[in-house]
Amino acid sequence: MQDGHNGESEYESMSTGHGGGGAATQSGTNYQNRIAAWLAVCILAEEAVSPPWNLAADVTLKFLRCETEQPVDDILVGTSQEGHAFIQAKHSLSLTSSPDSELGKTINQFVRQFFAYRESGGNRPWERPLDAVRDRLVLVTSPASSNSVTKDLYSVLEKFRHQFPESETSLNKGETKAFDVIRNHIVAAWQSFKGCTPTDAELQEILRLIYVQTLDIDSGGNDEIYAKDRLRTGVLEDPVQSDLAWGALINICTQFAVNRSGGDRTILQNLLYQDRISLKPVRSYQDDIEKLCSYSQATVAALCELSKIEVGEKEVKILRQVTQELRLAALQESLLVVGDPGSGKSGTIHDFVKEMLDENYDVVFLVVDRFDVSTSLDLQNELELKHRLENVLNNWLSLKPGLLVIDALDAARSAKSVKVFRDIIRSIIKSSSRWKVVASIRKFDLRYSIDLQKLFQGNSNVPSYFRDGEFARIRHINVPKFTQLELNQIKAQSKVLREFINNADDKLQELLTIPFNLRLIADLLGINISIENLTPIQTQIELLERYWQERVICCDDNYGDARQALLQCVVEKMVATRTLRVNRNEVIGDIATSATASQFLNQVLSSHILAEWKPSEKAKAEPSILTFTHHVLFDYAVSRLFLQGLSQTKIERLEQDLELVLAIRPSLVFHFQYLWFVSPSREEFWEFIFQVVQSNTIPEIGKLVGPSVAVDLITDIADCKPLFKIIETNRPPVEKNAVYQALSHLVGASLIDLTTSLRHDVGLDAPPWCEFIERCSRSINSNNSSFFYALRPLVWNICEQAERLGSEQLRLAGIAAINFFDFAWQQDLSRQRFISRELQAVCHTFKSNPSQSAKMIRQCIEPNAIKKYGFQSIFWLAEEIDNLIPYDAELVAEIYRKAFSYNEESEDKTVLGGNILPLTSTRKQDFELGLYSLGQNFSKFLEAAPIYATRTLIAVIEAYVSKNHPLGDSVTEESFDFNNRKAIIKADYSYIWDSATYSGDVPMEMLHEFSQYLERISEDAFSLDELRTLIDVILLENKLAIVWRCLLKCGIKYPATLGQEIRYLAWAIPILTAYDTTTLVGDFIKTIFVHLTDSEREHIEKAIISIPSLFEEGYEESSQYTRNRLLGCLEANAVVTQQVKLILEEMMSQGGLPPNQPLFSLGEVEIQAYGEIDYLASRGVPVTAEANIKIQELEEPIKAFSKKHLNLTPDSRAVEDIFPSLQSLYAALQTAETDGVHLKQCNYAWGILAEGCERIVSMETLSCGTDLGQFVKQVLLEASKQPEPIYNPEYDKQFDKSQSWGGPAARIDAAQGLIKLTRHPTCIDDELLDKVSQLSYDLVPAVRYQVTSNLLWMYKTASQRMWSIISRIAREEQSRGVLQGLLYTLGRLSGSHGKTIAELTKIIFDRVTDGVGSKQIRERCTSIFLGIDVWQNNSTAREVISQIANHPSEFYTEANRIIIDVRDCLTLGSVDPVELPKEKVRKRAFDIISQILNSSLNILHELTTRYQGIDFEQWSEQDQEKFKCLARLVDSNAMQIYLASGAFDEKRSGLQQSSNTPLSFEAKCRLFKEVSLILDGLSTINFPSVVHRSLETLTFFVDIEPEEIFLRVGRVVRTGKSGNYEYEFQGDELIVKFIERFLAEFRYILRDSEECRRVLIETLDTFVQAGWLGARRLTYRLEEIFR
Repeated sequence: MQDGHNGESEYESMSTGHGGGGAATQSGTNYQNRIAAWLAVCILAEEAVSPPWNLAADVTLKFLRCETEQPVDDILVGTSQEGHAFIQAKHSLSLTSSPDSELGKTINQFVRQFFAYRESGGNRPWERPLDAVRDRLVLVTSPASSNSVTKDLYSVLEKFRHQFPESETSLNKGETKAFDVIRNHIVAAWQSFKGCTPTDAELQEILRLIYVQTLDIDSGGNDEIYAKDRLRTGVLEDPVQSDLAWGALINICTQFAVNRSGGDRTILQNLLYQDRISLKPVRSYQDDIEKLCSYSQATVAALCELSKIEVGEKEVKILRQVTQELRLAALQESLLVVGDPGSGKSGTIHDFVKEMLDENYDVVFLVVDRFDVSTSLDLQNELELKHRLENVLNNWLSLKPGLLVIDALDAARSAKSVKVFRDIIRSIIKSSSRWKVVASIRKFDLRYSIDLQKLFQGNSNVPSYFRDGEFARIRHINVPKFTQLELNQIKAQSKVLREFINNADDKLQELLTIPFNLRLIADLLGINISIENLTPIQTQIELLERYWQERVICCDDNYGDARQALLQCVVEKMVATRTLRVNRNEVIGDIATSATASQFLNQVLSSHILAEWKPSEKAKAEPSILTFTHHVLFDYAVSRLFLQGLSQTKIERLEQDLELVLAIRPSLVFHFQYLWFVSPSREEFWEFIFQVVQSNTIPEIGKLVGPSVAVDLITDIADCKPLFKIIETNRPPVEKNAVYQALSHLVGASLIDLTTSLRHDVGLDAPPWCEFIERCSRSINSNNSSFFYALRPLVWNICEQAERLGSEQLRLAGIAAINFFDFAWQQDLSRQRFISRELQAVCHTFKSNPSQSAKMIRQCIEPNAIKKYGFQSIFWLAEEIDNLIPYDAELVAEIYRKAFSYNEESEDKTVLGGNILPLTSTRKQDFELGLYSLGQNFSKFLEAAPIYATRTLIAVIEAYVSKNHPLGDSVTEESFDFNNRKAIIKADYSYIWDSATYSGDVPMEMLHEFSQYLERISEDAFSLDELRTLIDVILLENKLAIVWRCLLKCGIKYPATLGQEIRYLAWAIPILTAYDTTTLVGDFIKTIFVHLTDSEREHIEKAIISIPSLFEEGYEESSQYTRNRLLGCLEANAVVTQQVKLILEEMMSQGGLPPNQPLFSLGEVEIQAYGEIDYLASRGVPVTAEANIKIQELEEPIKAFSKKHLNLTPDSRAVEDIFPSLQSLYAALQTAETDGVHLKQCNYAWGILAEGCERIVSMETLSCGTDLGQFVKQVLLEASKQPEPIYNPEYDKQFDKSQSWGGPAARIDAAQGLIKLTRHPTCIDDELLDKVSQLSYDLVPAVRYQVTSNLLWMYKTASQRMWSIISRIAREEQSRGVLQGLLYTLGRLSGSHGKTIAELTKIIFDRVTDGVGSKQIRERCTSIFLGIDVWQNNSTAREVISQIANHPSEFYTEANRIIIDVRDCLTLGSVDPVELPKEKVRKRAFDIISQILNSSLNILHELTTRYQGIDFEQWSEQDQEKFKCLARLVDSNAMQIYLASGAFDEKRSGLQQSSNTPLSFEAKCRLFKEVSLILDGLSTINFPSVVHRSLETLTFFVDIEPEEIFLRVGRVVRTGKSGNYEYEFQGDELIVKFIERFLAEFRYILRDSEECRRVLIETLDTFVQAGWLGARRLTYRLEEIFR
């Protein structure tokens, strides 16, 4: 392929098949496929073969296609000159003059090809006018053709190619004949195609294009031998494979012909590789391949230091397992290499590359930071290649996988450089070639690079140990720290390292697992520092301190200060320039004597502190530029030489250069670590923190550093002593404020893990945070309230993990939780959210101090507290019940009782979720949610404390009955004996409301849980004591019948256990006779009777017999019935008393025993559709009368037809089938009155008939010249006279709200059908038009609506009548519902009749201003005006739209409709070419939406200025409402811009497929340019929702103008701060993601732009001050901007 080719190739774009018959026959045409194979050899051999057809010597064949769509269709060949040869293959050919001969057909194809694109080109490169210099029309034939073709025709074409002689005397006889034949063929084809004869010039033009080539390509032919020779010498790695390769090419080209496809050199190569045929590198790329091999070898050699450790002169080499895993994975798939800083990514990459090169794999090894490139051409030049890197790789052929290894992908020097390497990676991955990409990158950059995540999406085929869970869906390998096995390798190779490691404690050994640290140790041991002097080291800063002492200070020569002075000069210049490089001359020039300076410089160079800069692997070191050998050494040097010294000096430096907190953050960390260890009392450390946080100048992100270091280093409470000095004593406010800020950042840092998420610093080995919060909580009071706010998050975090705390930790955390709750409760009870977290903390730590914790909680359930705050506190208490039950069941019972006894009725609105996407509820709903949660947890209460839970349930049920089923004063209590104990039952009518399901009825669901619990323990013989205890509780505390019912139900299920325990109920008279229990006790007796003793049965029998005697006079019959019903529940064979036996015998003889049925039952309800029979019956129609039934039966098929075709046009077959049914029903209705059919039945049937005919009208082919058409028209005309629907003014009002109607209703369907009928020319006449007009006056709005909404059907057949109806209705119609139907029609007509429609719409708009339905009317009018305005530039429409846009507070509804409707116009039209009509529409759309926004902003500004300093609640009601409306408009504007940008579609693309086509990059750029002024306006508004939408839109545009977008984002955040946007969690999430992406993809902008860095600091400070962990976490790696 020609170098520089980009995008989809010509042959690939046409690789799919086309219709036609040629392909089928061509698959068997061996000769044509052999020609294609011969040409394929030429393509593969490049310059190794001479170009055919007199092409220039430097031209090569580029691609071929077989069986094309062109007039010359056998083979198409492309050349490197961008020329094309159209080939027709004929194995045997004669010089014949017949137009139908093979020669005649071929010449005809040539002429058609000549003219195909002569006047206008197509989309493909070969679809253009033919050029005799580059293009060819080739007839290829074999020696089997006649000489007159292979010789005479060939020679005459060659003679005539450059000159058309005046005479033919120079031609011999054969040539003359050949010329005559071909000329005649050309002329005939020309005339056929163009209708005229070609001129001599035209004839010569086409003759110059035609070539004849003879190829002896059959098996054994000379050209086949030639092709195989070319394969042996120029193409194949193994010449022996020439026959195999030739056969493969024939098969490949045969398949090309079958598929009508083709291929270029790369495709041919890949197809041969699939047949295991090895190829030489393409000739033109061999030099580039050799250069890449040499470059990669040099890079490996230059980086060898990364993979070894030196102890003196001893070299230690580690064979890391990760390298072997990388090797296995990389041969299978492209992947990324990640790892923590210092883990050895680059060393692993080096070892991997060296190993693969040693195994003779093809490897290209690039280190990104060595290249300063902006384009792929720059990279090509730096690598000294002739071709682009991607093309070299594509033409570097082998059967083995190749590896493109890119180290430090995150270290690109510019965005353009990033793009160069990303594009190369994308190209290689998407090519699916043999090349695999292995690229190393920092986790930070991968975490936020969407592009890389997509490129390497997939699952890693590496062991889990070498994967990072954060990147589970990205193909990667994670380089871990040194393992113990790897340390053992080191020990085996170095005696001194072995001794050192063996003597190192656990902390030091952990330090050594980081390769960088191990190298420092090895270096120190190599200069004979004793093991004893090094093993005390515990931290990296101690190691760096020791390394510095030995390598820089070097106590033995007394020049340490001089070397440090030189290094200080280096450091200060690097810090000042924000780079890790410095000019050597600048350093030397600043030292007193150059000679001395050079001496000291050489010393630090030899000690490997500094190094000479090496711009690339092949370049020599640049002595004039110095750098540190490792960035960690630079960070330490800055800490030591730039920061150590007087505190005031340090503060001044940080205040004078605010960016230092970004540029040297690691050095600040080292400095704080130094201060920590230099003073055991930690006084200097904390004092410096206080000084930093007290500064009003140092950015907030700089104030985080010290506290974050403290979090890592605190191991004992004594480390915080300086803090406590201020907290626990009465100090000046400035000191307390400093502690508050320090505490805030300390707490924030304690909640953050330095790599991913929340810390969990709890458990026995954790820092002393529990002791810390407990001690701080002692000092929390009104004078120290700020400490409370600072410490709360830490208290919450620790208490949430109470189960992981040790006993002493839990005790301390519990004290802190109680103290914090107590303080919070005493402050302001109106701040419920604030209390809820403290309440949770107390609950989590409840077991540490149950009595004191319970005391706190009881404050929340006092009557007054529940009344005020129960809607929140009850829910949180319910969620924490698990923590309370084991330790204070009485408290839990109290919570249940007080919660369920309170009746919350307030509908005051509550809000959850902030101001961006607020979720609204009410106090009542929230309180009920709390009760629901208590109900959900009741089963746990039962399991853990059944006695308390049972008592609680009884109280809850009492409260429930009192509230939901209140009992009258007449209800009395009845006592009865239960095994010699008094029990009471109180009627509650539960026999009526105690149903089988209790969905949503929380107390009854709790009762159900209790019932299930009773059943479970009834099954367990070992739970008998518990069962009896619970029964005792019920006996003592319950009165309500519903609970006794529950016992009876359970007893019925378990007669042998629970049944036996409650058997006394079976002879308790109140239980036997109470309405609530009498039926259930009967069932209970049935199950238990046979299990009782004779004495107990006798008790039951006597009790039942006594019932009649207990009833008052007048109840004899009912009491007798109750007695008999209960006696019927006895097992007759088990009855013991004679009296009962006699009564039973008597009842049996008199008809049997009465059933034990409930006194009240809802029965089984069968729900069915409310159909015709129900409807008519309810209106007094005798639906079972024979005459009515006949009509109903005739309706059925028509109903089915209408239902099926509700939204589907019936086909002719369906209409043909239903026609007889329609005729039958129509005929029956004609005689209905005489047949005795009820009038309402007739009316209904007419509706069914009209509905069926209306469906038929939808048919395009309907004609009133047919019987069917005449019938349908006649039925609809008659139906239009029917009485249904009846006019009802009340329904009219509803119709204005919502356009709906019942059916069937004859006139409605008739109106709809008749107006649709007007579109059929054969149907239209005066009668039809008059009827439509008449229906437009119908009293019923729904009928008129059918006319107005369907008037467009009259457009072509009766437009004058249509406009007449439209005009009248627009002026006179009063129904808003009917007008909405008209507006639908007007909207459809507005495109072609803008002026008229605008005027008619204006009439409606002006006269409908308020009332029911006016909002919808005015919105629809506005939509019509908008469309006419932007598309047709109509003055009437523009006047209305401008009025609305200029007065949005007066036209809120209309303005909002414009904002919504105009959205789609904002992205209208292509960018290239520009579509002028759409361009005008889009610009007008922007003018309108900008006008609305600017007007809204101006009025808002006027209002806020007028009321400046006045609370919003004190504004006038009118201005409050105006402000709210305008705020909603601005918010709507922001939302529609956000939606138009495509940001929302991109956001949701991971959740669901978007139906919208994404904007092209060019369209996105245009939109950003055009929407910029709107975004500027929105950026002045501080409403959180507007701020958020603006930010979402801006961040979506970041790839267009990243620097401008970053600055705009900063301005919007600055504005949002005055509206508290920074406290919205969505805001923190959005900003953090945006900055993370910016750091990953546009770091160079932050490095180069001081203004962007200022915005970065300001933005992060905003969200850090708001307390968001995400923003805090982000600050930890900001120094990477400058790395």
